[in-house]
Amino acid sequence: VLLEKDYSSILSNQPFQSISNINSQPIIAGTVSGNLLAINPQDLSIVWHQNNPTRQGAIIAIKQDSKKNIYYIFQDKNERYYQIRIHKCNANGVFQTSFLFDGTLAKESNWGFLMTSLVIDELDNLYLFGHNSDYPYLRYFKFNTDGVVLKKNLVSDNLLAKFAFINNKGDIVVAG
Repeated sequence: VLLEKDYSSILSNQPFQSISNINSQPIIAGTVSGNLLAINPQDLSIVWHQNNPTRQGAIIAIKQDSKKNIYYIFQDKNERYYQIRIHKCNANGVFQTSFLFDGTLAKESNWGFLMTSLVIDELDNLYLFGHNSDYPYLRYFKFNTDGVVLKKNLVSDNLLAKFAFINNKGDIVVAG
């Protein structure tokens, strides 16, 4: 351990749920209660902190596009069944908009969705992976930075998607 910092006084003991770090840029971190922070990787000082009292929920995965806009999977704590929701913020973590996607497929009931992974390619296309809350049925969306769906799965399959990444060949790998 090179550096250690306690953020409990700032975050009211909220644990970090998701962290994103690209090269020497600030670390972007999200909490289980919807706080979003940028942290200087050199000294772990807070660059900015966005407390979102009107949007209470967990930040599950965080990615940044080439313009440094921030995207994250958001689980709203007020929803009985989690919807498929992405929040977009500017480079300073200021909320811009929310994208809501319909994950319902034929012959399935909708008891909510657990989206687990978000990936962004070099063209700023975003890929969202997760599953139906009741069954191990993959949910997949490819969308642009304006939230326009470019592709999604239309049939169920038995993949309980837990993690996705882009390998060194540029392929998207989904683990489950």
